[in-house]
Amino acid sequence: MKYTLFEETAKVLRVFAADSKEIPVKMPTNFITVNKDFFLKNPELLKSLIQCYKQNFGRSDVWGEGYKCLKCGRVLSLEYVQKYTKCNFCNGNKLKEIHSDKDLTERILHEADDKAFPRPFLLVHDPKNNKRLVGFMWGIVASLSQIQKEIVSMRYLDEQDIGNAVMHALEHALFTHGIDFQSKIFYVAEAGIDPEFRGAHHGGYMFYLSRGVLEYVYANGGAECILYWTNNLSSVLEWGRHSSFELIMEASGKPVLYYLLNKRPRDMLAIYQNLSLPELVDLYKMSSKEFKKQVHCIIRREVRIDI
Repeated sequence: MKYTLFEETAKVLRVFAADSKEIPVKMPTNFITVNKDFFLKNPELLKSLIQCYKQNFGRSDVWGEGYKCLKCGRVLSLEYVQKYTKCNFCNGNKLKEIHSDKDLTERILHEADDKAFPRPFLLVHDPKNNKRLVGFMWGIVASLSQIQKEIVSMRYLDEQDIGNAVMHALEHALFTHGIDFQSKIFYVAEAGIDPEFRGAHHGGYMFYLSRGVLEYVYANGGAECILYWTNNLSSVLEWGRHSSFELIMEASGKPVLYYLLNKRPRDMLAIYQNLSLPELVDLYKMSSKEFKKQVHCIIRREVRIDI
């Protein structure tokens, strides 16, 4: 039997988690969301966000996007380049940083200044150093028709010129789950935790980021669902499956991307606001065996697109 966080939570909240009316949802009180002006007035935090981003996507444990060899095109992790300083696969010594400070600064400031579709930039500080950011998450609340460009232009798809093909398959997957062009969606564009601060033993930063995002969505009119992407090595995939996100599509490009959907964001917010982090960790453990089997085997693939 497959258990999700919602079903296990019913035992703790003593309500039926499937019925959102029976779960109390508190009005949002505080969450950190920033815009372009904030970054311009706090350049040290923008710099810290950039470094956190580079560590999250550059380290070898999941994405390994440190540098690209200009000779053979191979993507090398930050640790690899630090150890070898060149590409040993082709002996190439011309390497280009994938996420440069300049490119990330321009991109973050551009997205933080989107007046048509304001994006919540939620940030988490190192509790011992409030000038260091250790986690981030940002996205957009809009209809499916309005976020098409956002999905198509996502860097992995844009570089391989497969955005339109993936978008077409994703639309089909969403339609089969009752999501149409007018449905209000929260699309998580980027999310990450510095590798040094991952895991509940470090304070559960993903928990606080997730709660902040859910509070933002709820405070700004709500959304019918939450959509995000990741790969098969990311711990965010297992977090999503625990939190009743459903794997709706796999896109076999480089890297392989997984798209997950949660149609119960209000229920999820109620759980995150009414349970402590230790209680949530206990709930994860209660259903972890079955979920780990599903996460590692990826046995439920409703739509697969090979590129």
